[in-house]
Amino acid sequence: MKKIGITTLAAAMALSGGLTVLPATPAFAQAGSRLCGYTAATPNGAIGILYEARQEEASYSIQCDEVVKRVLADIQKNPQLNKLTWKKQYKETCEFIGAMFVSSNSPEDMCEKMEAGRPYQVTKTNATNSTAYDKHKKS
Repeated sequence: MKKIGITTLAAAMALSGGLTVLPATPAFAQAGSRLCGYTAATPNGAIGILYEARQEEASYSIQCDEVVKRVLADIQKNPQLNKLTWKKQYKETCEFIGAMFVSSNSPEDMCEKMEAGRPYQVTKTNATNSTAYDKHKKS
């Protein structure tokens, strides 16, 4: 005998009783991960210089404070980057910032594409509907 899954059971109950039930979707959030850095809209998409920090680490706030200072200094040293209007991102969820970078190869939970404790330059290109994750190097 086959076991009936929760989603199948809910759908069967909805059909028989006229209830509206949305199918279950798995959660992919990176528990305890937050992003710090800066993001900007570009004429072709979006760019971010972001660092994934883990909330459970004792130095979590210190890491974010330091990254925000360093990234701003890097932006100000680079004439091309400095022309953009940057928004500070401080301890934001991966999904909140990830919404800017969703593409054919990038999920809303952008931390799935990143390694914690390392800054990335993330670039979304609207024309190709793609997002690149490059380990950030100081300018």
